[in-house]
Amino acid sequence: PGAVQLEPNFMQNDAPQAAFVLGAIFLVVVLLPISVAFARRIWRRSSRGPATADVSHELDERFTRLEQGMDAIAVEVERVGESQRFMTRVFTEERDGRAIGAGAAEPISVRNRDAAEIRR
Repeated sequence: PGAVQLEPNFMQNDAPQAAFVLGAIFLVVVLLPISVAFARRIWRRSSRGPATADVSHELDERFTRLEQGMDAIAVEVERVGESQRFMTRVFTEERDGRAIGAGAAEPISVRNRDAAEIRR
């Protein structure tokens, strides 16, 4: 009978009304001008047609030079390969019963062995 019962203090778990208001103000003041600036930048960039044409023309010229250089290199590599095939055929081809390759050198006839030079 003489006790006083206090009502429990409940904590509010949801965000306060002020957070929503500050968030909306932040969006309008900060993010809206930034998004408008990006949109204008995109519009300006798309309206510049000749600048992109110059870049594509320059790239076409560079690719043409690159292609010509690669063709020249391919021709030179083919010439080297053909030369190797020819030299291999010449060295393995038999003439008069003997090959020209390594170890098949022609013997040297020397009349006076003392007068012959020895090369090292």
